[in-house]
Amino acid sequence: MNAPEPTVILTGDFNFPFVKWTKDTHNGCRWEINSSSTTLDEKAQFLKLTEVVDKYNLVQAIEEPTRERNTLDLVFTNDISIFTHIEVLKSSLSDHNQIEVTTNFKTNNRDINKETPNYGGETDFWQLNFHNDNVS
Repeated sequence: MNAPEPTVILTGDFNFPFVKWTKDTHNGCRWEINSSSTTLDEKAQFLKLTEVVDKYNLVQAIEEPTRERNTLDLVFTNDISIFTHIEVLKSSLSDHNQIEVTTNFKTNNRDINKETPNYGGETDFWQLNFHNDNVS
């Protein structure tokens, strides 16, 4: 089976402490809601996320706690085989743990803009330089 195009990785602090994530046999995670520790609004928000996840065939890869005993920080992808190693590590800079993901992506060796931009104050999101064009 061919890998999906384009490959998508979606990460962030989704802040759903009432969801328990458990690894399944295909390296993704399945979820279970603890209904006693959530509001209807929070549950509705999570179910909206699951609609997006299902629509785009995304798989969530983190089951370890990322803040205290909760798995709040999540990593979704439409191609779980790109992850060669995932590790959740303690952070000295945040109350959330650090997630380190290694992929099998290859980068080309083009020179990229090495200037460090000055983002004082508010910044237009689209002006940020993510260097996403050097991944193939």
